[in-house]
Amino acid sequence: MTRFTAGPELRRPIDMGFGSSLEPFAFFKTSFDLDDIKIGPAAARNTIGGGVVMNDADGYVIQAIGNYSETVGAAIPDPSLAGKVMVSVPLN
Repeated sequence: MTRFTAGPELRRPIDMGFGSSLEPFAFFKTSFDLDDIKIGPAAARNTIGGGVVMNDADGYVIQAIGNYSETVGAAIPDPSLAGKVMVSVPLN
């Protein structure tokens, strides 16, 4: 499958002191499956979301993301909610 995705993302790093930072972010993106365009105009999949990234001076990183997606122009709407939490731990 070939997909084209574009959209803005806003991020703002905040220094928490002692080498730690907090970075909230928000985004909007729209995606088209290019394989479907050959047959006819495809419906766009729009996603809006946001989250936060917490960086520790020791190298630990915690990231939490949530988003809402919906296909615009589809005969049957298929909205979805998603969330993810990722933790990165340094090996040294």
